[in-house]
Amino acid sequence: MKIFYSIVTFSAVLLFSLLGQIELKAQTNPAAQSLPYIQNFNSLTSISTTYPVGFQGWNLSTGGSSTSFRTITPPPSSDLSLIASATAASTTGGIQNYNGKIGILSSGSSDATLCLAISTTGFFTVTMNFDVMTIRNPYDASTNTHINQVDLQYRIGTSGVFASVSGIASGIYQNNTTTQISAITIPQNSLTKVFTLPAACNNQPIVQLRWVQRDVSGIGSRPSFAIDNLSICSVSVTPTISISGPSAFCSSGNATYTSTITNGGSTPNYQWKKNGSNISTNTPTPTLTGLIVGDQISCTLTSNQSCVTANVIASNVITIGVVNSAPTISNAVISNVSCPNAKNGSINITVTGGTAPYTILWDTINTINGALFGVTAGIKTASNPLFGLGSTSGFILDGVEAKELFLTRGITYSFSVLTPSHPFHISTDNIGGNATFLVTNGQSGAPTQNGTVTFKPSSVTPNLLYYACQFHQFMGYKVNITNGFATEDVTNLKAGKYTVIVADANGCSTSAQYTVIELPSPVTLNASITNAICSSSTGAIDLTVSGGVAPYTISWDTINTNGPTFGIIAGVKTASNPYFGLGSTSCFYIDGVEAKTISLIRNINYTFNILSPSHPWHISTDFIGGNTSNIVTNAQVGAPSENGTVFFTPNAAHPNLLRYVCANHQYMGNNINIVNGMLSEDLSNLHAGTYTVFVKDMNGCSATAQYIVNSTTSTIVLSATVTNTNCNSATGAIDLSAASGLAPYNFVWDTFNTLNGSVFGVMIGDKTPNGPYYQLGNPSSFYIDGVESKELTLTRNIPYTFNVFSSGHPWHISTENIGGNSNNIVVSGQTGAPNDNGTVFFTPNFTHPSLLHYICANHAYMGYDIHIINGTLTEDLNNLGAGVYSVIATDQNGCTAMANYIIATNGTCNVTLNLKAFLQGMYTGSGTMQPTLFSLGISSDQTASDSITVELHDVINPTVIVASSTVVLHTDGIAQIQYPSSVIGSSYYIVIHNRNAIETWSKLPVLFDNSIMSFDFTN
Repeated sequence: MKIFYSIVTFSAVLLFSLLGQIELKAQTNPAAQSLPYIQNFNSLTSISTTYPVGFQGWNLSTGGSSTSFRTITPPPSSDLSLIASATAASTTGGIQNYNGKIGILSSGSSDATLCLAISTTGFFTVTMNFDVMTIRNPYDASTNTHINQVDLQYRIGTSGVFASVSGIASGIYQNNTTTQISAITIPQNSLTKVFTLPAACNNQPIVQLRWVQRDVSGIGSRPSFAIDNLSICSVSVTPTISISGPSAFCSSGNATYTSTITNGGSTPNYQWKKNGSNISTNTPTPTLTGLIVGDQISCTLTSNQSCVTANVIASNVITIGVVNSAPTISNAVISNVSCPNAKNGSINITVTGGTAPYTILWDTINTINGALFGVTAGIKTASNPLFGLGSTSGFILDGVEAKELFLTRGITYSFSVLTPSHPFHISTDNIGGNATFLVTNGQSGAPTQNGTVTFKPSSVTPNLLYYACQFHQFMGYKVNITNGFATEDVTNLKAGKYTVIVADANGCSTSAQYTVIELPSPVTLNASITNAICSSSTGAIDLTVSGGVAPYTISWDTINTNGPTFGIIAGVKTASNPYFGLGSTSCFYIDGVEAKTISLIRNINYTFNILSPSHPWHISTDFIGGNTSNIVTNAQVGAPSENGTVFFTPNAAHPNLLRYVCANHQYMGNNINIVNGMLSEDLSNLHAGTYTVFVKDMNGCSATAQYIVNSTTSTIVLSATVTNTNCNSATGAIDLSAASGLAPYNFVWDTFNTLNGSVFGVMIGDKTPNGPYYQLGNPSSFYIDGVESKELTLTRNIPYTFNVFSSGHPWHISTENIGGNSNNIVVSGQTGAPNDNGTVFFTPNFTHPSLLHYICANHAYMGYDIHIINGTLTEDLNNLGAGVYSVIATDQNGCTAMANYIIATNGTCNVTLNLKAFLQGMYTGSGTMQPTLFSLGISSDQTASDSITVELHDVINPTVIVASSTVVLHTDGIAQIQYPSSVIGSSYYIVIHNRNAIETWSKLPVLFDNSIMSFDFTN
């Protein structure tokens, strides 16, 4: 039993194995596809070897192609694979994937057929539409001369013979004799075929359709055929097309024709014709020119809709019966604008020809570039009405963000577009982001991101449209459509370009553009200037006005004597700010003055140079700021701006009080007073400064000029008799005399800074424990004249010079003692600061407090105090010690003169020590040191190396300093020190100090036994 069971089991397995092998080799019937069925092979990649669902390739015979269309069922082993990446160069027989279409190529060993299965259950009168074409055509009229034909066959179910759908013995298609055997897949002789399937195919669960071929004549290699764009439907529709447009044409004009279609599909093709010949482009509404009487206009529609009875349909014909002449614009007389800002230009035109009456419309709005606009895209700013909506970018027209347009009906406008990734178009929708609402009537070239869009609004165009982006929302703005200015001649024009369209009674039109030029003002200004004597108000301007038409209106700005230009920066608020503690901690500084209140004269042009990152400056009617809701638009240009120029011309329409504010932050500005200015023709009693004048004549022509009143040089002459001191006693004197100028004179003496007069040397060094800010802030401190954190005392009205060499440590005078910034820099009387390698000048005056500070702009706690005093006010000085004394004299005209007088020491009462030493850090070798003090600009002596202090210490008690003197050590190591005669007769240790270097002592005491001594530390 076990053996028998094994044999039975083996037999069963073998049977099933054989059946499986037969099934694997059998003909494959494709799955029936439901109707309607559409296939264009777009989803079939060229490298695919998988048939689209519903298709299968078979081999009708291994004996090759036949002279008859085979109708029998192929043998069981007849499946053919889909051959990928086939071209006209492919020679292998079988089913070919021709990159978007499928074809058959028969050979001497294969008669290929392509089968499609459909289900017509519930459908009757089934129509089939497809394209058939030749891909490979080896015909060469010699060795390859095959002519082959294609037929479409059908059968019901999956067995039995096939019959021809058309019943035509020669089939439905035949190749031509044009050779094509290169590696391409371009269709040759493509034809669209439409068939109604035989009644036997109605209401069937399976209908198989197949394309077969046969040899007709010739020898050699055979052609291949392909199919594409299949549609199988139960109901067919017929495309229709009708056209409308004028049968009367306007000479020198154009005519627009409109097509109306049905069943055109998603991408219909329009072929317009004139007198049967192809013209125009693929558009439903062409505009034609140059038509004559008798011309016949028509259009052929090629539909791509599925299930059509025919996809190529011809329209009706419009015959041109009349050609009307267009009107002509001639003899234009242009009167230019007589002067800047006037509106007295005019254009007088004459219209002839055509058929009266005429309709005349002017575009008097778009006068900058006429009917041409430049379109770009940029980042939206807060002033954009669509800021915060949709895209962060917006369209910019002629340099204006979100410009609102006003276009005149009948005039053709051109938009030159350069907006990468933002296709521009005119739409009925204000949002954008698509082209669904694209205006087609009168617009061409849109959408585009790099090209030209033209638009001609007409009587059917609505009053409000929008320009928008095809891809992004809220990028454009409004397009207002107006009827224009309806008159033949236009007057009261400003300078610009004016476009006119003239239409006659027949609708024929012509247009023209005229330019009105703005002529220079005829008003001429000249002036004779008398300069002010020093700082007195003795200047004058004698103005002469000519040209134009008198009388003249004259307005002077005598307030802003630095000229009509202001510099704007942002800085930190101080307690003196009227809005301190409110809104932003920053505020605007105008010409260096925090929250400056400014007064502007009507009709004067003012310029504001802005450098205030993140703080857009503008003039507003609102004193709070933080937005641009109340920005002044009248006569303000370039605002808001944080890095640029704002222009503003106050006029009679502006209120007496405006404000300057920040668009982003609150309480950063202050008041702007708007005043009328001085109305006299001539000015007198003027200080030195810049004076701006505005003059307007009877016709409104104007001229503006600036005149500079300079300050004359002081005429004061100072002379003095100097009495030197006796030894170290305070017996010196200066007997001062002043001449010229206007008496009486005021004198101010600096009797405090007698070492170097009014000149100081500033450098940096390490802090020592003796410094007032030791271990606070930066480890370095400023050294003035070699003294760490020297406490300064400066006299009002004396000009002081600070020669600064402190790289990386900008030195300046401030109202605060800490430093690390320049927020509290003293701007009055100080120039050149902050500075780390140059000169700072400072003249204290009576507006300065009694205590200021010198600090570093980058680091904290590097400087110290500056005491401001009134100085000695007498003319002569007595009881003076040796030193430099500075004096400034001022006369009644404000003229000044300054002088320095040196009190020297008479006689030989001092002991002179000639000392030689070299400083290690400055020694260059060969008995020479670096001229550091000269290089730093602290000394004008080219041999000045550095300052040293030489002390004489008591021998019994070395901690006692008997005498000390600070002198300059020269590059040859020589320094000369003066000591009082009282040191003669005793011995002392000689001790040298230099900056932070280790003090150096003489090894033994030195006996001072003469008035001239020498000591050499280099031995």
